[in-house]
Amino acid sequence: MEVYGLKVAVIFSVISFLIGGILGFYLYINGLSPENVIGTFEDILQFFRPFKITTVLFVYVKNVVAVLIMWLLGFLFIIPSLISLGFNGYIIGYTITYLSFKFSLSFALAGILPHGVFELPALILSGTAGVLAGFSTIKKILAILGKGTWSLKYGAKQSFRLVKYSIILLIPAAIIEVFITPIILEFFL
Repeated sequence: MEVYGLKVAVIFSVISFLIGGILGFYLYINGLSPENVIGTFEDILQFFRPFKITTVLFVYVKNVVAVLIMWLLGFLFIIPSLISLGFNGYIIGYTITYLSFKFSLSFALAGILPHGVFELPALILSGTAGVLAGFSTIKKILAILGKGTWSLKYGAKQSFRLVKYSIILLIPAAIIEVFITPIILEFFL
């Protein structure tokens, strides 16, 4: 089944994520990044306990909530989903740059890539789902104005399929982040 606007939605999502990542890199390099980003990392890290199933659940639920919010925000004309995706890119770009300067690029990549192989596509999928949800909202409004038909429910079902894939990808991402990434990082310290 063809999903209306899928290619365009993927392109918008990837570009938004990349712009956020570049912005995170740029702001860190130029010392313009707000200090509360580090505080936010520290707040989240207080709950992070490697090798604990409760940490896997915490990471998974946190990421699923982010994915669902990104999708639901898409119904508000696309832009909020793209901003959310860009912010996630910003956090990753900032984190990689911060860790590269504090430790090394190898350390930064070792801290992101093992679970990022699953988590980053999950974020892109949820951003794409949000964009598709926004397309569906726009099509519904245009259908009402033009006396045409478009089912918002159908559009929601189409976009939610991507959300389901995203949620599934977050399971191995959380397990790897908690049980494997800390072991890999030990090699770089």
